Amino acid sequence: PTPSSREPQTIAVLAGDKTPALLVLNRVSDQRLAVQPMQDLTALADGRALELWAISPGQAPRSLGLLAPGAITFITPRQPPRQGDTVAVSLEPPGGAPQGVPTGPIVLSGKVI
Repeated sequence: PTPSSREPQTIAVLAGDKTPALLVLNRVSDQRLAVQPMQDLTALADGRALELWAISPGQAPRSLGLLAPGAITFITPRQPPRQGDTVAVSLEPPGGAPQGVPTGPIVLSGKVI
């Protein structure tokens, strides 16, 4: 049976080098994503913005949006991540990466399944 379009579908789990899964990326409709932290990420953010990126093989990272550190964030990216892409979270200045490319360290990442 195919999942209904209303049924959230987990497409990626993001973890850090020394941290277990901290973020789950769910597809909730064709274009809409729900990013769910497994715990409050305020300490990880440390006063900076958490920005979610999709990285397709051989292409530049593209921003999917900013995340709320302690709540589910719903985003509707222009180009959602596809199977095989890497999704990653970087620490950015408040308001997000100024040039549309990651400037801070990658703190979480995972593959889209």
